[in-house]
Amino acid sequence: MHCDHLYGLDDYGLPTKGHRLSSIVLYMTDVEEGGGTAFPNLGFRTYAEAGSMLYWHAAHTNGEIDFRTSHGGCAAAYGLRWLGVRFIRQFENFQTQKCSLKRGKWLI
Repeated sequence: MHCDHLYGLDDYGLPTKGHRLSSIVLYMTDVEEGGGTAFPNLGFRTYAEAGSMLYWHAAHTNGEIDFRTSHGGCAAAYGLRWLGVRFIRQFENFQTQKCSLKRGKWLI
């Protein structure tokens, strides 16, 4: 089990990208048995179903870690578990990359 917030870890992107605030998991395959994600501190688990998505916040609004979101991937007992993961990080948001009103243009 682990928490996606990077407290105490030496992550290459921590100085420039900041901590992981939210996580997204996209399940790309149906797994016949197992393969979900378990959140024991919250008392639930998901099932790996192709096309489904799981989203959660790894930190409270004040930036402190939400340890309730400690989780682990369940092994696929039968079948293959393919998924995609995206982390929303502290300094990667709309306020750090100014957008233009013109499509495809960025203000720097």
